[in-house]
Amino acid sequence: MKGKIDFYSGERQLNLVANQIILAIKKRKKIAILMDSEVEIKSLLRRLKREFPELGGQFQIKTQKLKRIDSDPKINKILKPYLKKQELFSLIGKDRKNCLTDCEILFGLFFGFLIPREIRELLRVYPRDIPIIIWSETVGQFPKDYHFNTLYDSISPEEIHQKLFGYNYNLVCQVATQRAKEKNNRDPNNHDMLNQLNEMMNEETRKLEDPVFEIYAQRTAKRNYQLRHLKKFLKQELIHEGYSLSDKTLENLN
Repeated sequence: MKGKIDFYSGERQLNLVANQIILAIKKRKKIAILMDSEVEIKSLLRRLKREFPELGGQFQIKTQKLKRIDSDPKINKILKPYLKKQELFSLIGKDRKNCLTDCEILFGLFFGFLIPREIRELLRVYPRDIPIIIWSETVGQFPKDYHFNTLYDSISPEEIHQKLFGYNYNLVCQVATQRAKEKNNRDPNNHDMLNQLNEMMNEETRKLEDPVFEIYAQRTAKRNYQLRHLKKFLKQELIHEGYSLSDKTLENLN
C-alpha cells in the first residue's frame, strides 16, 4: 500500500503541527509522536499537560536506541565500539500496549539529529493506512564550540580529520586509550595517553593517524552533507520509500 504523508517544515509550521496534535487528542484519537530530540519532546509533554490537565500523567515518553546506518557495513563494524547510538523518543498514552498496531495518526517531528535514511527506516514499522504527518527542520544540527564560535559542519573528510578534537573529543580519547592499552598490556595512565597521542600525530599533516579516524572523517562528511540538506533529502527518501507526499510547506508560504 502506498501511504500518504503531509510534510511540513519551518518554525511557523511547527506550531501548526503542534496544534494538529492537540486537536487529535481532543478528538480522542490514538496517536503516536516520534521525535529525535529529548529536549523538544519534554517541552511538548509540558504543553500537553497544560492543555489537558485532566489527563495528568497518562502520557509517557519512551526512549529507543537506534542502529547507526551507513552504506558501508565495514564502517559500521569499525566505528561501532566508539560511537554513541542515536536516540529516538516517542510519546504515547500509558494505556497503549502496542503503539505500532494501535495507532490512528502518526506524527513525526524531526529537529535535525537523524539523517533522512534513519527517519525512513523508522517509518517502515508503522502501518501505511493511517494519516502520517511529518515536520522537519530545513537543516540538521551540528556540534558547536561556543567559546570559539565554531560550527563543526564540514563536508570535507580532510578538514574533519584535522579538527578531530572539535568534532569528537571523546572518540580521540577512546581510541588513544585503546591503543595505549594494547601497547602496554595494562590500563593506561595520563603519561601513557600523552605518549600515545604524540605517536599518533603526523607532524607533516598535523593529523592524528589511525584507521578509525579516517573512517570517522569519511562517514561524518557524508552525514553532514545530508544534514545540510535535511529537508531536501528527507523528502526524496520518503518518495523513494513509496509514500505519496503532500508538501504543506509550499501551500503555506503565503
